[in-house]
Amino acid sequence: MKNEEEKNNLMEKIASLCKRRGFIFPGSEIYGGLAGTYDWGHYGVALKNNIKQNWWKKFVDSRRDMYGLDGAIIMNPKVWEASGHVAGFSDPLATCSSCAKRFRFDNIIDVSDYQKFISELTYEQFRKDEWE
Repeated sequence: MKNEEEKNNLMEKIASLCKRRGFIFPGSEIYGGLAGTYDWGHYGVALKNNIKQNWWKKFVDSRRDMYGLDGAIIMNPKVWEASGHVAGFSDPLATCSSCAKRFRFDNIIDVSDYQKFISELTYEQFRKDEWE
């Protein structure tokens, strides 16, 4: 357990240093942030681009049997269907019995409770689009 704590502490120190030096900033910071996400700062962008350029030189430009490809994120829906993303994706929703508002299930309960709850469900029950 001590090793895990040391790793977490080291990662926190690295992230803190990177924030102070302008490499990264908490994602969506001006709107309250989003836990675990970061935006690249000026130096972070420069570092990332440098790594990408060197990787490209090493693994693409220096070889005669390699060709670069940069695929789009927005694609024909048939691509997402063929990859299984459409059939296998699910964001279960819960409806509040008091106010009738709908919430994403993973945003309203503790992850450990969620994992315990899911482990007790059958696949068909888990695939339902909403729980009331």
